[in-house]
Amino acid sequence: MTAPTWLRWAWIAPAGFLLAFMVVPLVSLAGQVLSPGTIEYVSDSLPWRVAGLATVQALASTAVSLVVGLPMANVLTRYRFPGRRWALALATVPFVLPTVVVALAFRSLVGSDLGSGFLIVVLAHAYLNMAVVVRIVGARWSTIDPRLDIAARTLGASRWTAFRTVT
Repeated sequence: MTAPTWLRWAWIAPAGFLLAFMVVPLVSLAGQVLSPGTIEYVSDSLPWRVAGLATVQALASTAVSLVVGLPMANVLTRYRFPGRRWALALATVPFVLPTVVVALAFRSLVGSDLGSGFLIVVLAHAYLNMAVVVRIVGARWSTIDPRLDIAARTLGASRWTAFRTVT
């Protein structure tokens, strides 16, 4: 059984839409990007130094976020204590704050001593990302059966080995 003629040609409208709104702008942008001025700019060392600094800052803030966020997620997920829900809410505050507010808060707390240097940027990013680590990792760890950890410890695993292998 063959499709009606109109159905065989029905792909033309979506293809035309994609061509008009996706392919044409991309080709136009590629023409602008590959201009001699852009190639000269990219061959300069400044953009590469800036990209390298941004990469190092991102890696450093990720490391600090994990070092601070993973223990917080562990405590807030595995242990029940009075004020746990408040602590979880406070750990989530950076996640809902606008970035500009966090930047201004860090600037006012630190003052102009550190300026806008490497350390203050890493700390501000780590503060923002720590909440993401606590919420996402904590949500995953809350689904792990605590009896697995108890079983590993009963079988002779150290706390670190049980933590590393169970989670």
